[in-house]
Amino acid sequence: MRMDTQAPLTVLLVDDDEATRLLLADAVSGMAEIIEADCGETALRQARSYRPDLILLDISMPDLSGIEVCEILKADPEFEHPVVIFITANESEVIETQALGAGGVDYLTKPINVKNCRLKVKNHLQQSAQVKQVKLEHQALTSMISSLPVQVTYWTRDWVNKYSNDPEGAWFGHSAMEMAGRSIDDLLPPRLARLLRRFATQKAGSAPQISYLHNGSERHLQVNFVNTTPVTGIQGYLLTLIDITSLKRTERELRLQNENYNVTLNVIGDGVISINTDGRVTYMNPIAERLTGISSVAAYGLPIEEVFVLHNGLTGDRIDSPELLALENLCVNYLSSNSQLAGHDGNVYPIEGSAATVTDTDGRITGAVIVFRDLSDTVAISDKMDYLAYHDQLTGLPNRVQLQQRLEDAIAFAQASGLKTALILIDLDNFKYINDSLGYTQGNSLIKQVADRLKKLNESRATLSRIGGDEFAMVIPYIDDISQVERMAVNIHKQMETPFKLTEGECGLSVSMGISIAAEDTTDEEDLMRLADVAMYRAKYEGRGRHCFFSNQLEEALLSRHAIEQLIRTTVKNQSFEVHYQAKFSLWEYRIVGVEALVRMRDSSGRLIPPCEFIPVAEELNLIEQLGEQVLKTACSDADKWLPDHPEVPVAVNVSASQLKRTDFVDRVMAILGQSSLPPEMLELEVTESALMQNIETAQQIIEALHNQGIVIALDDFGTGYSSLTYLQRFNIDVLKIDQSFIQRMGDNNDSLAIVKNVISLGKSLNLRVCPEGIETQDQLKELIRLGCEMGQGYLFCRPIPIDEFIRFMDDVKNYSESAGNLYFI
Repeated sequence: MRMDTQAPLTVLLVDDDEATRLLLADAVSGMAEIIEADCGETALRQARSYRPDLILLDISMPDLSGIEVCEILKADPEFEHPVVIFITANESEVIETQALGAGGVDYLTKPINVKNCRLKVKNHLQQSAQVKQVKLEHQALTSMISSLPVQVTYWTRDWVNKYSNDPEGAWFGHSAMEMAGRSIDDLLPPRLARLLRRFATQKAGSAPQISYLHNGSERHLQVNFVNTTPVTGIQGYLLTLIDITSLKRTERELRLQNENYNVTLNVIGDGVISINTDGRVTYMNPIAERLTGISSVAAYGLPIEEVFVLHNGLTGDRIDSPELLALENLCVNYLSSNSQLAGHDGNVYPIEGSAATVTDTDGRITGAVIVFRDLSDTVAISDKMDYLAYHDQLTGLPNRVQLQQRLEDAIAFAQASGLKTALILIDLDNFKYINDSLGYTQGNSLIKQVADRLKKLNESRATLSRIGGDEFAMVIPYIDDISQVERMAVNIHKQMETPFKLTEGECGLSVSMGISIAAEDTTDEEDLMRLADVAMYRAKYEGRGRHCFFSNQLEEALLSRHAIEQLIRTTVKNQSFEVHYQAKFSLWEYRIVGVEALVRMRDSSGRLIPPCEFIPVAEELNLIEQLGEQVLKTACSDADKWLPDHPEVPVAVNVSASQLKRTDFVDRVMAILGQSSLPPEMLELEVTESALMQNIETAQQIIEALHNQGIVIALDDFGTGYSSLTYLQRFNIDVLKIDQSFIQRMGDNNDSLAIVKNVISLGKSLNLRVCPEGIETQDQLKELIRLGCEMGQGYLFCRPIPIDEFIRFMDDVKNYSESAGNLYFI
């Protein structure tokens, strides 16, 4: 038997060094509740109070050693011994022998290997959890057996009692304690004892029924014997007694009633099943036998749930027996809608019916009866009518009625989620001419072939329907990019390119499509249909075999997207991206301490296109690696220009997730550095948390190799992604860049301010430089200085500008600072 309850686990961390406890807590985090102690005495108090399952115990402590603490706990008879893993800075056989001799199961050496520690703790906690679970199951099993309405006893071959589950003596007046060690002849009524001895010589597992007088009344028992040899090696009998006195009495009464009702019940057209008060079948008429797939003889005495198996036809969930519910609630209980009867012969029948209690002439409840009928024919007719109401007979696709419902639901979702829903109306070009010339039969064949091709394109979330003679419609919900709709329309045209095969030969066919969007064009389903219809006729007007969006704005957006794609391809090919530079300033004095290289792209008119518009497109086109490499080359080359006059100003370049996946990325970076005179320590590569997490192992190797070359590594947009201390330890990070969203909100948002404060504090504790982005106001600058931040960047100091302007800006800052002396921002 398994228990579902999972006992909670507790780990006690004992070490006088707080840093070690923090590392241990990080390793154990998520596996158990953590309790801490900084000395031996505190450890003893915590252990006795919380009873931990595992103790990570430092051997060397100022008051009591870890070995002394372990020995004290192991010697305490009231203390349930926990698992102890020792921690030591002295790795030797002597220490290991002492630790294991004191009762420890393992040991860890300092400095702590977090991964190794976590694995050891996990293994030992699993063992502790299993031990706890076994104890809980043993207690539950003992309680369960004691509460059974069955007497369970164990006897030796000489009929001396060894066990009873009757602690209070409810069965024969002797408690379990009083029965232990006594003969069956001293404990049970004489007739019962004699019969049990006799039946014990028969085949084990037989279930005879015994009758005897008990306190002047006849009592009936069902007996089960099992010959056993327990772990002690003593052979004996496992005996269970079930009191069936009430069952026998009820059977007699129901037998009399059944004789009166059998004639009537056997000829009616409904199924009838009756049960006694124990929920066991006492009668089934022929209709019930047919529907349940089991004979009344085989079903007699079985629990109703085994004979009358009900499920919900919609969910498949098991339905409680209505007869048992009628007995429990003492009222008429009706079968729930969609009830299905699972027959023992494999057939399933939809049914309806009701159950009610049965009483005798004195008004006492003797059982319950259910009357039910097969609804298979009714349901089949209803299903056929429902199908015809919502589907097209020729193609089997949803019809206009169902389309209207799906469209209404999709528009409602679009309004609630902020996503879009597209409606594509598809009209076969010149179908009337084909239908008139080839005939109605050939026209229907063509319609079905078109439907089959469209089904191949239809996504699971979309709805394809036939709404007229030669018109189809497709509803596509959950759209976040209109280009998805464009791709679908193009694919539909491609599906129509291959000629259709008819009995009269092949037939070419094109389609015209009109597309409308909710909630861009409208939020009303009728208007959406009307606008798509207008767009479709526009497509036909422009020459057929094409598609049109109703919204000019959407068409312009698609054209704009296409233009950006072409521009990116051209710019990458011609290596004509621009790199602008934004300075990083010391917050304590008017001095530039670094610079970030930022990519820019211009359209044909010379207008700068925002990075948020073309960077995602470059990623989708798989051109981001080429773009990143071009920016890195340009930045290194430009840095050569200012290094002679500004040797203290390194350049930072952003690295994409795609670049971090390349195993040759380090070689590419070093090759680019080799083409310039820029020292590796003057190059800073900025990576995002999400980029590191996409392939941790590869990213770690690359970051390690770059760091070994002297290149500075910055973690960009810190706080917006995973922000895990684990990978701060795992990766060689030099700089933490606080995302500008926190800087912009920290003046009126306490959470943002707390995050900024904690990141700055974290950076100092880990010996990392911290650089907040997006500083735009004096108030933000003052707060960052107050929090101890040393550098930052933002529009307050400098906007991104081309290289020539930036070099002049650097010179102006340097000259101004030197002429003014020590100049502070505040």
